Amino acid sequence: MPEPALLEQKKSLRRTVRAAAADFYPRHGAASSREIFTRLISLPEYQACRTLFCFVGTGHEADTFLLLRHALQHGRRVA
Repeated sequence: MPEPALLEQKKSLRRTVRAAAADFYPRHGAASSREIFTRLISLPEYQACRTLFCFVGTGHEADTFLLLRHALQHGRRVA
């Protein structure tokens, strides 16, 4: 069992990371999601794929809606 001090440090670090993510997303999340989309669709692996496995972003995760829509509009299967 980890020491209580180590457990508290981990809890504190998690709170810090969550707070930073919550602060980041409203200011930069949409731009970051668009940049991720642009980079992904330019990859040769994406351009050659026929099936795309992708998560649906929620909360403070990247918004994958543009990627999913693009894949479907270009005849790819999406899982």
